[in-house]
Order: sequence, then structure tokens, then C-alpha cells
Amino acid sequence: SKKTEQHNRLFLAVDQFGFEIMPCTACASRGLVCKIMDNTKRCSQYIHHACSCNGFSHIIAEDKKLESKERKAEAELEGAHCRALEVLNEACTKISESAARLARLHTQHRSLASQDAQIVNASLKSLDKLDERERCE
Repeated sequence: SKKTEQHNRLFLAVDQFGFEIMPCTACASRGLVCKIMDNTKRCSQYIHHACSCNGFSHIIAEDKKLESKERKAEAELEGAHCRALEVLNEACTKISESAARLARLHTQHRSLASQDAQIVNASLKSLDKLDERERCE
């Protein structure tokens, strides 16, 4: 019959050009390779025997599991990225604060060194004046 001929052609096409998938229940119990094509929802063995195949539902279930794991991994990655940015921002803030403090200390050091030099010069001038007075007397 025409229907049987169509089944046979589809079986041969899937069996020859299909790709292996995780075995459906029937193929797994018989130890057969489970092959399917993109445009079919049944494996070659189920097409050959003209019954429904649960191999496609296995693929969909596995795909959903993988998508769920991928979403979870993406969320974890995003969380880790956010935490890394927070740590980086904190480190940058601390570096900026330390650099500002260092600049203030350098300025303070220069100012104190200048004041010390002025005090020493003033003291030396005072001593010179005292020495001069003593000579005059």
C-alpha cells in the first residue's frame, strides 16, 4: 500500500541520514541505536513498527534540564561578577584614600622641613646678633 511505502521510505531515510539520540524506551530495552531526523518526532525503529516514540520527549526533557543548568550558571556568573566589581570598587576607594593621605603627609613634611629651616635660620641670626653685641661691648 501507499502508506506502507511511505513508512518504509521514511524509515530508510531516518535510519540512513538521521543522527543518534539518547535511546527511547523501546530502543534501550532492545539494545538498538536510536536515530531521529530534525523533521520527525519518532525514531527509525518506531517508524518501522508504526508506533509512537518517547525519544523526542527525552530530548526535550534533557534540553530543559540543560537550559535550567545554564540559567543557574549564568546567574552564578553574574553574581560573581557583581561581587568582583564590588571588591574592585572598594579597593579603588582604599587606594584613592591612601594616595590622598600620602599626598597630605608629603605636603605636611615639606611644610615642617621649611619651618625647621626658618627656625634654624632665625636662631642663627639671633646668635650672630648676640655675638656682634658681645664684640661691641
